[in-house]
Parts: sequence; structure tokens; C-alpha cells
Amino acid sequence: MPWHHGDWIEDEDSPASLPARWAFDPYVREVFVQAGWKPHPPPAPMTNGDATAYAEALLDEFGDLILHAGTTEEIRFLSAPLPLQQSDVRRWPSLEGSMVIASVKNTYATLLVDRQGRFFATDDICHGLYPLGDGFVAAAEILVRSLSWPDAVGD
Repeated sequence: MPWHHGDWIEDEDSPASLPARWAFDPYVREVFVQAGWKPHPPPAPMTNGDATAYAEALLDEFGDLILHAGTTEEIRFLSAPLPLQQSDVRRWPSLEGSMVIASVKNTYATLLVDRQGRFFATDDICHGLYPLGDGFVAAAEILVRSLSWPDAVGD
């Protein structure tokens, strides 16, 4: 069954052509624009279970951007998605097939998307897994605004 992005709004001020764009609030949008973001049309709906296709569509638009905002040291989007490391898959088997799309805070954490389109951060120091929401906009807001991460989920 296909799942659809719920992160889109009509944005008549967008420098990209319609249809709708990511529903970033003005501050988060400006951080992305300052990093060189060029909005693309929404990607086609992805089939549930295909984290690679979703990650590739995100990185087609956001790949290689480096964000500096708030107290976050850095959010660096990859040029291509990477599979989650096997040690992390062993720790969190439900994340098998997930794709890493960014490093956060100078590689002390990673941003990943799972097969259901949910976003998580992994902490390389405490080895925690933090759910950042069901959409890219919610995850971006937490990271860009340096908001408190939700409690880590268990092993």
C-alpha cells in the first residue's frame, strides 16, 4: 500500500514552481535556503517499505547541504544514502533496511529514515535511538531548532 508525504503545503512565495513545497516554518526554511537549498517538486509517493527510494528522493533535493543553526554544530546531508550499520541493525532489528541521510553535530549522531518513512537519530556516544517523527519536516525542525530530542527508545 503506498504512503504519501504529509509534509506539503501550497507556498505561492516559493522560488520553485508549484505544486506545493515542504511545510517548513519560515526560520527552518531560511536555514535551508541559506545552505543553498533549491526546492524541488514533491517526489512521487513511495511504496511502504522502501526506505532507499525515499532517502534517495530526499537527498536528490537536500544532498550535500550543510546547515548551521541555533546551537546545533552542524547538520550535514549526505550526497547518497547509506545503509544503517550492521551493529545498529543488531541493536535495533526493527530498523533493518533503514537508510542514513545525514550526520548531526559533527558526526556524533546520524539522521535516518526507516521503511515506514519514520525518522530517527542515533547517538554514537550513548548509543541511543531517538524517534524524531513520521515526517521530514518534524525531524528537520527538531534538529535545526536544536529542540530537545524525545526520550531514547529501548534496545
